Amino acid sequence: MQIALLGGHYLKKLCHNDTVWTYDLPLTIHPQADNSIQRLLADHCPFDPDVLLFGDQGCMPMLTGIEELSVPTAAYLIDTHLSYAWHRYFAGMFDLVFVAQQDAAKSLQRLYRQCRWLPLFSRHGDLRQDCPKSMDVVFVGTVDEKRNPDRVRFLKAFAEQAPLKILSGEYQSPFNRARIVLNQSVRNDINFRVFEAMATGSMLLTDDVGNGLHELFEDGRQLVTYQKGDVRDAVAKARYFLEHPWEREQIAAAGRALVLERHTLEVRCTQLLSQLRQLQQQSGGMSRSEAQQRNYRKKRAAGQAYLSIALLMDDLLLLKGVGDYRTLSDWYLNLADQQFRQLLAMKAADKALIGELALLSFLKGDLQKAANYNRIVLIDEPEDCEQLLLGCRIACRRGDTAGLENLYGRAEYRIQQELLQSDDRLWCEHLAVNASMVRKIIATRCAGVF
Repeated sequence: MQIALLGGHYLKKLCHNDTVWTYDLPLTIHPQADNSIQRLLADHCPFDPDVLLFGDQGCMPMLTGIEELSVPTAAYLIDTHLSYAWHRYFAGMFDLVFVAQQDAAKSLQRLYRQCRWLPLFSRHGDLRQDCPKSMDVVFVGTVDEKRNPDRVRFLKAFAEQAPLKILSGEYQSPFNRARIVLNQSVRNDINFRVFEAMATGSMLLTDDVGNGLHELFEDGRQLVTYQKGDVRDAVAKARYFLEHPWEREQIAAAGRALVLERHTLEVRCTQLLSQLRQLQQQSGGMSRSEAQQRNYRKKRAAGQAYLSIALLMDDLLLLKGVGDYRTLSDWYLNLADQQFRQLLAMKAADKALIGELALLSFLKGDLQKAANYNRIVLIDEPEDCEQLLLGCRIACRRGDTAGLENLYGRAEYRIQQELLQSDDRLWCEHLAVNASMVRKIIATRCAGVF
């Protein structure tokens, strides 16, 4: 099997198993250039791949045409908890999707059958070094008050009550020298640090984020958890295990053994390759009707993903007014426009597209058409939170104070109901962030409305 691997520097050991061509994902766009994956493969890939695998690296899609490929495509999404607004559509552009966080996998599975949970891993396997345990508690990671104020406050409070060495950058040596490695997650993720700390043979003390953590490890046997955000609980457990070295070392040894058995890069590559081979075999028996449905589904997902990014860039341009937001918004908006033109030609006047056409018209500046489409959607689906928020954006930009007040009140009520009733954490967080953005836009453009 010949594989084209886009991005996913953490998966490079796939090269040791099959014929794999790798390419680092571009981080910038060139609006006038041919940014298509088809051109990239034709110019650089030494073979016609049997499967294309996209390895998420936390950046927006800078290559186009993935949804147009005839070969089966797969993605490993590791940052969906940070990029949910467009990842929930981006996943639909692929035939098979592996998602690193369980909560994200469950959320995407409600939209796409082809999603699988595939946790992160120790990227370098066994990381244990023969060195003395000379530090009590160590944290290695990004400590930036602007990006993650909760982490800064937590670590500062912890350090006031227990011995803590806070470092950034290279982690292997300090993890090996630590008696306890402290972890503090971002957005409830089970990050690389979890597996890499355990692979050094030091005891991991991490926040109890749920998200599949207890399906991977047993608290008190392979790691120790503290209640998320509870400094007192974390300090108490750190002190206890510093004072009980035999228990600490037993847990550390068991954790290392389990990671080496189930959660290394070699194990993940084996799992990925098995699934990719199945995908390749299944793709060969597709009927013409199935191929057409696949094409339509992928095009729509691509259009939705590009629209979501264009909206995000448009919001940031309004609120921050600096950076490349206009260039990016225009680029993604143009891509979305192309997709929906093709979709309408394939399936004329598809009612399911009206919501997307409302957002597309809004971003293109046709507020009357956007308002008409938005109104049609809300007649059939009056509780659609995202369309209610889009209606707020449209009314605000048109200066329609009465319409804005009505739509905002309905949106606020429905979002509160979703937060109370839905068990999809990422969806609820997305709605809350979207509503917060709309409030900021209202404050900026329609000061004094509320």
